[in-house]
Amino acid sequence: MKKIVIRVVVSVVILILLLGLLELGLRVTGYFYSLNRANSALLVGDDSIIREEEGKNKKLSTKEDSSILCLGDSYTYAGNVPYGETYPSNLQKILTDRDSSKKYSVINGGVCEYNSKQVLVRLPSLIKKYKPDTVILLVGSSDRFNLAGYNFHEGGIKGLIRNLRIYKMFKIVMLNLKAKTLVQKVKDYRKLSIQERQESAFGVDGYTLTQTKDSIVGNYFDKMKSIDSYSEGQPLIEKAWYHYNKGERQKAISICEKALETNPNSIEIMCDLAHFYYYIFDKIDLDPPFFNYDEERVQQAMTLYNKALQTGFGSETVLAHLAFFYLDVGQSYLCYNKVDSAVQFFCKIMELDITNYVPYYLVARAYKFQSKYDADYIIKVFQKMEKNNPKLKKNKLFIKYLAFFKNQEEWERKIDKKMQKHLNSIIELCQKRDIKVVIQNYPYPYVTANNILKDTATKNFLPFVDNHSVFKGLVMEAGRSAYFIDDEHCTPKGYQTMAENICNVFIKKHIID
Repeated sequence: MKKIVIRVVVSVVILILLLGLLELGLRVTGYFYSLNRANSALLVGDDSIIREEEGKNKKLSTKEDSSILCLGDSYTYAGNVPYGETYPSNLQKILTDRDSSKKYSVINGGVCEYNSKQVLVRLPSLIKKYKPDTVILLVGSSDRFNLAGYNFHEGGIKGLIRNLRIYKMFKIVMLNLKAKTLVQKVKDYRKLSIQERQESAFGVDGYTLTQTKDSIVGNYFDKMKSIDSYSEGQPLIEKAWYHYNKGERQKAISICEKALETNPNSIEIMCDLAHFYYYIFDKIDLDPPFFNYDEERVQQAMTLYNKALQTGFGSETVLAHLAFFYLDVGQSYLCYNKVDSAVQFFCKIMELDITNYVPYYLVARAYKFQSKYDADYIIKVFQKMEKNNPKLKKNKLFIKYLAFFKNQEEWERKIDKKMQKHLNSIIELCQKRDIKVVIQNYPYPYVTANNILKDTATKNFLPFVDNHSVFKGLVMEAGRSAYFIDDEHCTPKGYQTMAENICNVFIKKHIID
């Protein structure tokens, strides 16, 4: 018995020593690997990835010259437009046109997807190189997905284990094995016939694939928008869509209004007519933008959708129409109260059908794109749903999404706290060198980042450029596509507006004469 105990102890000691050597080896390898990547991947001074040299900016020698350094991410870099149409380039033109007796040098120090930590680390080298009089800061929207330079150490035994290289290696191996298993399942699923797929309990997302009301609505619109011919005998509603697809919106509305007189309780006709009221064209690209914000049209559509909701007694189909309508209005015209309504309707769909995965996904997507909501808001909505429907406590889909948002809430707090710290360090670094700092927010409603930027400017008594408020008003007048492209970055007109906003603050705060 004693020999067995000795053998077990020796085996455990040897195993610990081997794991210790493996841990040491992994750390040494990681150290040298990180050294090779530090300058290029993390933060420091690789001018090949930035745009400052594209404009051939150099510090001018006369005393009257003013050097302005623009710091930030892709909104500053603006790789979606030529260099001459970026906001730093526009700002230099505006300042020079105002006073041709002075020479301004506006440096584009933006790097796509840079976070606040990366900007902070790179700032000293830029200050040394360009000796700016003023720094314009716009950063933070990337902090929630780009964690380069961030270091979150957990305390206790749990944190110690998670920071072990062996644990991380094991986790990577398990994730790869799991991914291969899922890929094989997907391949097997794709080999099934349509009938077999419908009978299968496996879906790509790991849940049973069902024909939900949301997907029915999506399929309906796909079908109707593809109608390019009409003959007598087809349903009247298809005739309306035929004319709508040709761009004859008013004719489509007239057909639907007459059809509604015959069938006043048809929720399908109500929803289609509401769609025609609000959307001018879905398929035709026009210049200027395909539709402008019109409160009367929005109210017309809203009234009809609500009538359909009352007539259908909470129909999931109508709820889906309403949810997508409010989401579109909210995102297209930056109206937070409309996005709020969309989230509420998606949650109602969840309550009616807890197995419907589409609204879960859409709420998560709205959250991901930095809408009005943080994770805490979504958690409260889910907890209210759980209270009203005890069955949700046993629903795997609901439980996983709730856990997802709870983890996000903890992560968000850490990120926001770090971002505030980085911004304050940037300001302190500039002020020690007598460099003026101007903070601006994003034109697009990246709400969390915008709030932190504004709070930082207020607490440090710094000039603040409120791009978002200006753009919100402009979008209401001219439409989203006049100022934003599909990936939420600015059009040339948008970058020109940003430069004008900055110049106005420069004048108001006497940063320039």
